[in-house]
Amino acid sequence: MAPNNAYQAYNNSKIMTASPAELTLMLYEGAIKFCNIAIMGVEEKNVEKAHTNIMKVERIIENFRQHWIINMQLQKILIMSINTYRNALQKQI
Repeated sequence: MAPNNAYQAYNNSKIMTASPAELTLMLYEGAIKFCNIAIMGVEEKNVEKAHTNIMKVERIIENFRQHWIINMQLQKILIMSINTYRNALQKQI
């Protein structure tokens, strides 16, 4: 196995076995890393480097935003289900 393939296999394994909290931390760390690289690109006047890494940060932020919206929707559904169940129990009493 080539060194690059071994590294990719290790990273895949690391991601597939990570807890949700660990995945969140990895995303934050990636966003910080790409922000720093984008800043270096701006300082070096390397537009491509800055742009590429800003786009990576934007994708991570969008991922967080989408999951936050989904979690909020799931919370609303859960609350509605609990209220429906509670109302049904109260009618039986």
